[in-house]
Amino acid sequence: MLRRVFSRYRPNIVLFLAIFALFVAVQPADATRSIRSDPRYAAFVIDINSNTVLYSRSADRPRYPASLTKIMTLYMVFEALREGTITRATRIIFSSHAAAQPPSRLGIAVGQSISVESAIRALVTKSANDVAAAVAEHLGGTESGFAREMTRTARTLGMSNTTFKNASGLPNSAQTTTARDMARLGYAIQRDFPGEYSYFSTRSFTFQGRRYGNHNRLLGNVQGVDGIKTGYTRASGFNLTTSLRRNNRHLIAVVMGGPTGRSRDNHMRYLLDRFYSQAVARTQSPVEIDVANMQTPSLRPDNRQPSAPVAVATTTPSSTIDTSRGVIAASVVVPTTPTNADPVVTATIPEPTPAATTDNVATRIENQWIIQIGAYGNENAARTRLDAARSAASTLLASGQPYTEPVQSNNQTLYRARFSGFDRSSAVAACRVLKQASFPCLPMPK
Repeated sequence: MLRRVFSRYRPNIVLFLAIFALFVAVQPADATRSIRSDPRYAAFVIDINSNTVLYSRSADRPRYPASLTKIMTLYMVFEALREGTITRATRIIFSSHAAAQPPSRLGIAVGQSISVESAIRALVTKSANDVAAAVAEHLGGTESGFAREMTRTARTLGMSNTTFKNASGLPNSAQTTTARDMARLGYAIQRDFPGEYSYFSTRSFTFQGRRYGNHNRLLGNVQGVDGIKTGYTRASGFNLTTSLRRNNRHLIAVVMGGPTGRSRDNHMRYLLDRFYSQAVARTQSPVEIDVANMQTPSLRPDNRQPSAPVAVATTTPSSTIDTSRGVIAASVVVPTTPTNADPVVTATIPEPTPAATTDNVATRIENQWIIQIGAYGNENAARTRLDAARSAASTLLASGQPYTEPVQSNNQTLYRARFSGFDRSSAVAACRVLKQASFPCLPMPK
């Protein structure tokens, strides 16, 4: 009987199957056109093995990071773990500021605490804003102070177009980044903390009897995806930074500005499938990447000052992508002074001037790095600390030139204690030793 029914309706069944197959086939292309039409959209895909940029769309134009910010927060946590200033058992106490953060959050009450281990897992899976603020206050004293440290660290990683204002990614019109900078960060956290990076593959986290699943739906559903982070605000759209390792190939991809979480995920799948195949087809021999200084054609910090605004190529399937920091000017500009006001919810993304930052941190210049070991109430105190620091790290500071720099703060003069004359790696190494000797220390470009 079934054979007779099939014979009778065979033409209709064949037609239906053909239409269905065509519908399925065009879904990725339709999804790609839909998300790419959103004015918040930006994307970047790089093949780490061959150091080749496979795809770049608005990758150097400002975007709101949303909870991608927490990748940098975790970078700072991992750095503190490595330096021994905290352990995984250290308790983080929640202030009224931290406890008052809006969702997503764990809901920890004022005065209560969680361990650093639980904080890491809550940031990776639940993307808890209250935890991010508590971590920031524990490590930086205040969340705004911690955000300034995040920005300085971003500069050392070559993220010249990123400014942080908080540790969570909650809306702030002055907190912007780019898809390329997020790829740099996704690369750096794996490079610098390969052991701790495994936290980003955490599928779920149980706290006080409640289970929280990871917001990254690609984990366990796309072969080779091992992290790292999602993000969303109404102004940013749906963001995702992804790392894929498959058959000895390593891709890092960023999608920003998805209109929905599903469209973002589908678009990321499309990019990974398409450009993984392209990376394999290239059959290029892997190149050695100078990971210490990010000296790669596509991921290294760009030190050039643009002579004029330039457009960003829609697709750049080569390693010679133009990384000029110029952008096409827009009618709305990100303020260059701190603000606590939330941005107006609109599809228009502000375009700041190319090198503007709220803390006036200079663009990184190789071999012109300084380290700062504090600011003091008088010049003699600053010079005394410089002498003490040189005694604590005499070998690493032998070539450094000590100096003080007056600065006005709250109607008083403070004196910054600094050493100059370093390259990036020696500045970082000197600070690592000084921190172990209980000196505050910040490496920064001059």
